[in-house]
Order: sequence, then C-alpha cells, then structure tokens
Amino acid sequence: TLDSLNIRSKIVRRTHPVFVYLPSGYRADAQKRYPTIFVTDGGEYITLALMLNVLDNMIAEKRIRPIIAVFVDPRTDINDSQTSKRMNDYSMSDAFVNFMVREVRARLIKKYRMLNDPTQTAIMGASLGGLISTYAAFTRPDVFGLCAAQSPSFWWKKKAIIRTIASGSKKNIKFYIDTGTIRDAQAEASEMRDVLKRKGYRVHYEENPEGHNWVNW
Repeated sequence: TLDSLNIRSKIVRRTHPVFVYLPSGYRADAQKRYPTIFVTDGGEYITLALMLNVLDNMIAEKRIRPIIAVFVDPRTDINDSQTSKRMNDYSMSDAFVNFMVREVRARLIKKYRMLNDPTQTAIMGASLGGLISTYAAFTRPDVFGLCAAQSPSFWWKKKAIIRTIASGSKKNIKFYIDTGTIRDAQAEASEMRDVLKRKGYRVHYEENPEGHNWVNW
C-alpha cells in the first residue's frame, strides 16, 4: 500500500507531500519492524523510475527484505513543477537535512514500525538528490547508515562534498554510487569512489552506458 501525507515544516517553513510505501504483510504482523529507505525526488522515483514496482519485485524475489520506503517530494504542489524547492534544499542544505530528520523521520517513526537503527536506514537520490543524500548521511550517520547516489552532483560548489568527506573523519556509512558514461557525473563520481575507498568506506560503484536521465536511474 501507499499512504499519502502532507508534512508541514517549521524548519523550511512550507508543506511537502510525502508518500509512504508499506510492503505486503505490513498490516498482518503488528509487532514486526522494518528497515527504511528515504527517497529524495520522491514523486519522480515513483512515476518515472517505477520504484514501487521495483520494490515489490525485489521483495517478492527475496533479493531484499521487506522494507518501508518514504518518498519525499521537493514540490509543495505535486502537480506543479514550479513549486519545486530542490535547487535550494538539495544543495547541501542543513535546514533540509534537519527537516528530514527532525520532522519527516521523527513523525513517521511514531506512525509506522520503522527500525530505529542507522544500519537499517538508507537515504537515496539522483543528481542533486544524490548530493543531498550523501551530505545527509555524512552529517547524520546516527540516522542514515546507508546511502545511494545516482549520477550525483558532486561537482557542486567546486566539489565541496568530496572535500568535506576527504578531510573529515570516517563515519559508519555504506555507500552505493552509480553514474552514466555519456555526459554524466562520471568524473566526480569516480573521484568520490576513490576518496571513499582511501578513507576505508565500503562502497559499491557502477558505470552504465547512459546519460543523466531517468532511463539510466
């Protein structure tokens, strides 16, 4: 099932639509708790990446355990692209990270049976969403112990996120990074991969013969 909510934020001072995917069997066992993945650009991961189908299939094939997925959309009006706040929110914004942790997660962990464990909590996104996901995990590893970044905009602000991780202490985070090879994020993504490996992180890295688009992601 997919629950639809609107979360009013005091931190970013607006309301955002949030969609919560609950796996088959969630209602049947009132005691079981689930790993959780938070997804930036949530509406587009649902409509363009068909992530609900992906989750259903991966769970059915037993490739992953049943999980809860939280799709947070950057638009205040899901039907109006002009209301998107992603250019500001996803550019390594501490306010947005606080919104995700203190308001979105804090509310949903009371409503749904999410495991309160960073090793069972992921955050992911594409492009700028990959940038903010990486920043959120690095600044709040007590919450997000798993991070997936697709075609991440690590070039932003002269590769600030790469420099931040290279100069910072190692955190307890596992990373997944993928990039296309056709005018995509290949240079910075591979640079980040090398930085992460030198720092001793576990990182899975992939390159695909695609561009910066939803066909790739």
